[in-house]
Amino acid sequence: MDEARKKVISVSVGAICGIAAVLSVIVLFSFIIVKTESVNYYLLMPFGIAAACIGAFLGGFISARISGSAGMLIGAVSGALMFILLLAAGAILGQLPEAVSLLRLVLMVLSGAIGGVVGVNRKRKRKRRI
Repeated sequence: MDEARKKVISVSVGAICGIAAVLSVIVLFSFIIVKTESVNYYLLMPFGIAAACIGAFLGGFISARISGSAGMLIGAVSGALMFILLLAAGAILGQLPEAVSLLRLVLMVLSGAIGGVVGVNRKRKRKRRI
């Protein structure tokens, strides 16, 4: 039970950090769009998907670092949880799921899984003793 609880906590913390990263990337993209003063509305959807993938990668990475094992699975679950949270937030704001939501789900799960693999395989720094 202790191992399962650790995995649930790691996925939850990773998903929350990933959502924070998504919001940060969206703010950064918004700043870039405002500064360029030329908005191509066809780029807004890819920017949103890119922000979600960056956040899912970071969420999977953090989840795997906390968990310490099963990086691909933990990262993929973290990405799926992030997708569900973003979909729920959109539903609360009145946005219905679109056909592109399936693509977003697949990309977020894959990004989370890749982040999990990278996170679990990254070596920890050793503390030097003087």
